[in-house]
Amino acid sequence: MKKIIILSIFIFITLCSGHVFAGMPAGIALYLRSGNETYLLLADHSFNSQQKRGWAGFGGAADKGETPAQTAARETEEETRGYFKKEFLIDRLKGKEPLIDDGFVLFFVEINFVPAQRIGNNSELDADFSYYERGPYAWIPFSDIQKHLKERIQKNKTYNVDIDYLPPDCHSRHYWSAWLRNIKAALDRGKLPWLKR
Repeated sequence: MKKIIILSIFIFITLCSGHVFAGMPAGIALYLRSGNETYLLLADHSFNSQQKRGWAGFGGAADKGETPAQTAARETEEETRGYFKKEFLIDRLKGKEPLIDDGFVLFFVEINFVPAQRIGNNSELDADFSYYERGPYAWIPFSDIQKHLKERIQKNKTYNVDIDYLPPDCHSRHYWSAWLRNIKAALDRGKLPWLKR
């Protein structure tokens, strides 16, 4: 019995440290609360992509030796054109329990409001083309996302964003279904921080 307890504690500590999930793709859902609504900062993932993915949060594949938190912070820095620095994000991820769903590690980070256009216009790292793989950006209310979360999210179905929330220079007008699946999983498992009491 003692061996089982010790083994369970070891597994729990290892899982919490992120080492078991090293190498997994990871990302961050950036959000803010205002009044009775929560807004998520999303990017159009169809820019410079043959795949018309749609609107989603930030994240991607791990570099060798990265923990999920490091991957999520680096990818979010890249996909916000350097606006949110990975050091800032790593600090905000300390002690956060991510959602692990369908081979993806998703963290949630509450931030202060910044105009979406400011992120799109961030030119600090003009020389790095990878910083232009996403955009434009928009604050989308969770209520618009939530209306799609009542049923199972299907890969080939289109889930439209209310056009009133999108900038005129967007490349797509729908959510990326893979991202919606992660958000639905977070909702179903009680992992959305703005819905916790």
